Amino acid sequence: MSVNQRIKAYLEENKINVTDFAEKTGISRTTLSSITNNPSGTPLKRTMDMILAAYPDLGKNWLMPDEKDDSSSFSDESDNFSNSRALKFRIALKAKKKPVPMTNTKASAGTIALFNDEPELIVEFLDIPFIGIVDGAIEVVGESMVPTFKNGSRAAVRKLEDKTLINWGEIYYIVDTNYEGVVKRLYAGTDDTHIVLKSDNPDQETYPPFPRKWQHIVAVFKVKAEITKH
Repeated sequence: MSVNQRIKAYLEENKINVTDFAEKTGISRTTLSSITNNPSGTPLKRTMDMILAAYPDLGKNWLMPDEKDDSSSFSDESDNFSNSRALKFRIALKAKKKPVPMTNTKASAGTIALFNDEPELIVEFLDIPFIGIVDGAIEVVGESMVPTFKNGSRAAVRKLEDKTLINWGEIYYIVDTNYEGVVKRLYAGTDDTHIVLKSDNPDQETYPPFPRKWQHIVAVFKVKAEITKH
């Protein structure tokens, strides 16, 4: 996905109209039009600086993944990450950190591992413009979410900054305090202390709903799309 495509996806996902975006960033409507209508282009550095200053949540590392980031939050692995995209990234589950590109890609997408005693989720890099902004993809294992997700398919996920902002009945990837992750539909619990996780498999006797207390949930990712590998 090009830089222009990422900017356009950000506007669409966050329902930001071009007038508001132009006013907040200070860039001209002509420049903005060239960004949204030229999918293969990249804005000038000055334009990029204006956009990132107005919308810091975009994140330079996500917006321009081909550029090496000298931030100290990147580990030694990122020193070898220069002009080519990494196949996998590490997403911090507790701390608010930039994704760390991985040069050692043996670990499967969806693996949760400790790096410097901090839990991080390993995701696959995605370059699919139409699904919008995502952190990456994880592998869905098992039959509990059939027919929505087949065993071995991929789920494109985006981490929620506030894990309690759930749209009930939709599909999420939940990581608990045992650092185990599951893809389930979420529903409100009988009180504010917990939620209910439900499978899509019609065999609810084999895959029954179960509760999970909020205090036992480390991170929540919104599932944006299914990706089936052929």
